[in-house]
Amino acid sequence: MIRLGLINDTQNLLTPTAIHNHPSHTSHDLDQPPIIPNLLNRTIFSGENETMCSALTSFDAGPPIRKIIQTHVQPVVIIFTLFTNCLTTVVLTRSAMRNPTNLILLAIAVADLLTVLLPLPIYMAFSTSNLFSRQLTISKGYLVSYLTHILPTTFHTIAIWLTVLLALQRFIYVQYPMKASVSMLCKEKPVCWAITFTCTVAASLQLPIVAVTRFHYGLPYCSVNGRRVQHFPVIFINNASFRLFEPILFKCTPMPAVLFFGLLLFRITVVNLLPSVSLIILTGQLIVALHRFEKNRRKLLQRSANKIVLLKSSLLGEPPTATQNVIPAAEKKIERASRSAEKDSTSRMMLVILIIFLIVEIPTTACLCCYAFATLFTLSFKWLHEIMEICNFLVVLSYPANFFVYFAMSRPFRSTFKGSFPRLWSILVVMKNRCHTSTNTENMAQGV
Repeated sequence: MIRLGLINDTQNLLTPTAIHNHPSHTSHDLDQPPIIPNLLNRTIFSGENETMCSALTSFDAGPPIRKIIQTHVQPVVIIFTLFTNCLTTVVLTRSAMRNPTNLILLAIAVADLLTVLLPLPIYMAFSTSNLFSRQLTISKGYLVSYLTHILPTTFHTIAIWLTVLLALQRFIYVQYPMKASVSMLCKEKPVCWAITFTCTVAASLQLPIVAVTRFHYGLPYCSVNGRRVQHFPVIFINNASFRLFEPILFKCTPMPAVLFFGLLLFRITVVNLLPSVSLIILTGQLIVALHRFEKNRRKLLQRSANKIVLLKSSLLGEPPTATQNVIPAAEKKIERASRSAEKDSTSRMMLVILIIFLIVEIPTTACLCCYAFATLFTLSFKWLHEIMEICNFLVVLSYPANFFVYFAMSRPFRSTFKGSFPRLWSILVVMKNRCHTSTNTENMAQGV
C-alpha cells in the first residue's frame, strides 16, 4: 500500500480515464508536446497525501511466492475444495441430516464454497493467459477487485461468524443440555433467521469499501537531475527534468490514512479478533465440559454394570419381581449413557472443526494487525505480504479438511453419504480394503 507522493524518488500522477482511451498513447508518445501539458493540467489527486493508492500489477511483478501459490498450487486445492464442499452440501441437505447444527454446517460449507469459487476464474486466467497480465483496464480492475477481494471476503466473513454461532450452539448443548430444547439457537427457524442476519451484516460491512474504492491510471515519473536517460521520455518543467514511465493502473481509496486505518482496524476487530478470542474461550469451555462429562459417564457405566452383575447373581436368593424391576432401570441408564456418548461424539467433531479454524485464523489475524499498522505508518514489508499469502492458502486448505472430519467422526454423515453416493462409497471401500491388504502384506513381510 503506497501513498501518492515520494516513493523511492518516484512519484505518480493519477490521470483521467479519457487520456487512456486512445491505444496509440504509449509511454513513448507521452513526450509529445500537445499531450504533456494537457496531461499535467488534468491530473486528479495530484499531490494529495489523503489518497491511499496501490498499483494493480500482474503476478509476475508481485512476490514470487504469490505467483507460485495463486497460479500453480491454489487452483488445484480450490478445485478439490469445490468437489468436497459440493459433496458436503448434498449430504447436509438430506432430510435425515436436518437439524439446527447441520443447518449452520451447511451454511458454512456454502460460504466456503463461494469463497473459493469466485476467484478461481481470475487465478486460472492469470496462469493460462495474459488477459490480466497486460493492458490492464479499469473494468478489469473492478472485476479483479470484486472476484478476488470484496465478494470472497464477504463470504469468508459469513463463515467466520457462523463458526462462532456454531461454537455457541454446541456450548449450550454441552453445558446446559436440559435448556437446549428451549434455546433459540437450538431451533431450526431461529437458526435460519440468524444465518440470514449474518449474511446481511457481512455484506453491509463491505459497503464502505465498495463506495470509496476507485481505479485510475497513474503516470509514474521521477526527477533525473541531469542524469542521462535513454529509452524513456523526458520533459522539462521549471528548469527541472523528469523521466516518465509507462502508465499503470492504481486502486485508490480517497480518504485520510488515519480514517483508512480506523476502518481497517474496526474490520479486523469485528471479523477476526473478536471471533478468534470468542472461539478460544468457547473451545476451552467445551474441552473442560467434555472431559468432565466423559469422566461422569464412565462412572455411571461402571456403576450400572456392577449393579446388573450383583442383581443377576442374587436373582435366586431374592423375590423375582423386585429384582426384575431394578435390572431394566440399570440397563436404561446404560442406554442413556450410550446416547450421551453419541452426542459427545458430535461435540468432539465440532471441537476438531473449531481447533482447525483457530489454527488458520490466529496467524491470519496477527498478519492483518501488522498490515494495519504498516499502512498507518507507511511502512513496507515484503515478508509480510508473503506471510499473508501463506496464511490465505492455509485458510483455503482448511476447507476440504472439514469434509474429512465429518466423514471420519460422524456416523450419520457416513450413512447419509453412502445412501447419496453409492458408487463413490463402493470406490472408497475398495480403496480402503486395498490399503489394509497392502499394510498387512508389509507387516507380514517385516515379520518374516
